[in-house]
Amino acid sequence: MLRAIIRAGLAMAMLASSAAAYQPPMLIEAFHDGASGLRTPGWLDASQSDPAHARALLESDLARTAEDEGDAEGESDDDPTTEIDDERPSQAPKPVRLTADQIRKDTPVSLGKASSGWLINGVALASNERILSRPGRNFGTPEMVRAIERAVEEVHRKFPKSPQLGLGDLSKEGGGPFRPHKSHQSGRDADIAFYTKAVGQASVMRATNRGTIDVARTFTLMRSWLEREEVEYLFVDYRLQKPLYEYARDKARVPQDKLDAWFQYPKGRGARGVVRHLNGHGDHMHVRFYAAESTSAAHAYIEKFGASVLKPLPRHYKIRKGDSLIKIAKKQKVSVKDLMRWNHMRSKQAKRLKPGASLVVGWQRPRLPKPGK
Repeated sequence: MLRAIIRAGLAMAMLASSAAAYQPPMLIEAFHDGASGLRTPGWLDASQSDPAHARALLESDLARTAEDEGDAEGESDDDPTTEIDDERPSQAPKPVRLTADQIRKDTPVSLGKASSGWLINGVALASNERILSRPGRNFGTPEMVRAIERAVEEVHRKFPKSPQLGLGDLSKEGGGPFRPHKSHQSGRDADIAFYTKAVGQASVMRATNRGTIDVARTFTLMRSWLEREEVEYLFVDYRLQKPLYEYARDKARVPQDKLDAWFQYPKGRGARGVVRHLNGHGDHMHVRFYAAESTSAAHAYIEKFGASVLKPLPRHYKIRKGDSLIKIAKKQKVSVKDLMRWNHMRSKQAKRLKPGASLVVGWQRPRLPKPGK
């Protein structure tokens, strides 16, 4: 308990010091705040005074797919030192951007960032004799689903008696906040088990080490995505990167320049690479796909419907007798400062709440129109 308290204190200190040095850009992202739903996005304030500027900011963020938060899988990843850097790998694909008149009713769209986005017209990755997925938690962009199925097929072609591969969470059908994850929101993230040496058993998400991981099958799976430049990041515990790297170098004969571009190992945890360390990934890999067509379609979607369709909807609370702003903030799990800002309140107004009046206490997912409407 003492170690946890000290660690929490250090994390808070690091976040406080970094906040002073770093001013985040105004993004479309709607910051998730537990039970409070979605907070107002940063670009919303700009949209009130300068819609053209807000649109430019929005489009700029949609074009930026590099993630600055990593997976942060709730209880398994609470170490601020594991956050990934903001540099996008050099092999990022450059798709042709769709125009508004090319958007159709069934066009897949990955909106926003993996940590604050939505999925339109996603597809489910169903279980079969080679893949074991989680119903209702298995949606993603078509590109991601095809890439996973193709990679598994390649494993079975090379190793015909391969076991069934277990998948963890992908995204919900419409994307959006997906507890306990901070990511998995825009149909580009997938938690995937490592192939293991357990005979006669499906390879599911369980604690894995150098002695239990099937490096040949697991690297074959990873290589399918790496060679095709389909993945932005592939999070694997650093201790498991070593046997995978050694297999790729010694058995698969991967050229050194590719090894250097793909692996963080042996350069160290602070080094860059597509395959990176993140706490909590010793029982599965977290793969973030580019999904280039679906992310590109976001531009056309905004062009067709306008940035206002992404505006989160307010959540309201009816003031009761005896309520105070502090009580309401505590109940809704938000700050007093946010309540005052959302309701354009001054100090005097905050002290004189009128029973029966309505307060904005948070924000929720917008009602996104289908592309063809």
